[in-house]
Amino acid sequence: MKLIQIQYFLTVAECKSITKAAEQLFVSQPALSKQMNQLEEELGVDLLTRTASGIKLTKTGEEFEKDCRIVLEDLKKAITKAVNAGKKSPDTLRIGCFDGAVTEDFLPRLYAYLRNTAPGLNIKLGRHTFRENREALMEDSIDMLIELRFPDGKQDAFHKECIVKSLIKRDGALIYSDSSPLAGKKKLSLKDFEKETFFKLTDKENDLLAENGIRTLKRLGLEKVKIEEVDNFATLISNVKLGLGFSPLSKLAAESVPGLRAYELPEELGLEVVAVWKKSNKYVTGLMKQYKN
Repeated sequence: MKLIQIQYFLTVAECKSITKAAEQLFVSQPALSKQMNQLEEELGVDLLTRTASGIKLTKTGEEFEKDCRIVLEDLKKAITKAVNAGKKSPDTLRIGCFDGAVTEDFLPRLYAYLRNTAPGLNIKLGRHTFRENREALMEDSIDMLIELRFPDGKQDAFHKECIVKSLIKRDGALIYSDSSPLAGKKKLSLKDFEKETFFKLTDKENDLLAENGIRTLKRLGLEKVKIEEVDNFATLISNVKLGLGFSPLSKLAAESVPGLRAYELPEELGLEVVAVWKKSNKYVTGLMKQYKN
């Protein structure tokens, strides 16, 4: 069955006449009749009844007409979607980045690469929560997201549907303040953190980061510490800077934010910054093909 046969059939059904349909389709009447006969033969059913007054659909023909119109409507939507996607300016790249304290270790380098690879590229950057960025990527509101990949592999299911490019690796650490009682210790150990408050983001705001923090505590044997949730990353950093507690972040966060210190964690508890985009986005795939961390 060919698409043109479906279009011919729907025109005949609408015109209720082979002659009128042929005129509307700009084909000869014999050619149109031949196409209808071939369609019926292929399906093995009668779709049309020829009468003295014109063409009438059989009951099977009526059902087939309904289904064909649905198929063409879906096809029309698919074509419109493809055309709209094609109209997206290849000179604009929408990036959703995780909301964190530090981006200087990867973002300037990524920007330089993108501009060298695609001169004149218009980069639109937004910083949001993990969940917001992922939803935006799935809804095609952004072309690429930048997030942290954690060592537990929990993100693998999501990443399997996308292309993932490593941007940089970060050493893990427990971050605390110069103002914290921890700063007065001559030789700091994990046991010293047991009496301190652990600040974590709410699951609603950054579920992956929050979950990773809890898992890190358990792996370090600190699961009994007092936990306090905060609504956003800026509040978390402020509480830690005030010496009110600690949080497992990257060593770089302590090095980049004045007044913070880092208790380094084992290598296996480190983080990785990755760029993620849909496999179907050929433009981003081509753009990021040569990027190396």
